[in-house]
Amino acid sequence: MQTATRVFLVSILVLCLFTPMNTQAQLTPVGVEVECDESTIKINVHPEQNAPVSVTCTVTNTGSF
Repeated sequence: MQTATRVFLVSILVLCLFTPMNTQAQLTPVGVEVECDESTIKINVHPEQNAPVSVTCTVTNTGSF
């Protein structure tokens, strides 16, 4: 009798492993907004001329975090 009970309990345990698990993950919108002081940035890309260029920008998080 104990063997039948053990087999029954083990079979229920195994059946529980095959039940589907439903998960719902809500995706939050992620985004950033970049605003720079100057609308036109001039960068010289000639290989022999490397003049430094400084630009100030503000990055704003538009997402939920």
